[in-house]
Amino acid sequence: MEEYSRTIGFPEPNHPPYFYVRLNREWVIFKDNWAILLDSIRGDTRTPLEVTDDIKGEAIASIQLKNTTNEQQNFNFDFKVAGMNRDPMPDGKVDESSAMTIAVPEIGVTVTLIDLRPYPKYEDANMVSINGEYVALFRIEEIK
Repeated sequence: MEEYSRTIGFPEPNHPPYFYVRLNREWVIFKDNWAILLDSIRGDTRTPLEVTDDIKGEAIASIQLKNTTNEQQNFNFDFKVAGMNRDPMPDGKVDESSAMTIAVPEIGVTVTLIDLRPYPKYEDANMVSINGEYVALFRIEEIK
């Protein structure tokens, strides 16, 4: 698990309440018979780390939650993640005010998208690219 954590590159540990989810590759079980999938990334306009700009941009991550024993129970959500959401970037403390949380009372949890990697990379004046496979860091906690 430690090697997996270093490969992904988040400073947070890869254990509850934090869950690493790779884009469209794996369902990650987080509670009893519930699993989460990072389904797609749309419109990643986050500012590359190499660019000093006041415009942070954002990315939209679509997720699915499903009951692994009852296929009739699934949920779909879109999360926004702000660019430059850590201080200092890229591995500092997360600005919690920029993290989007959705309550799912049917399951009894809240799901928060903490971060999304990799960050866009500045290639040249006309091109920003994503090098690597998207991985999201979620915090999933029981509703109290």
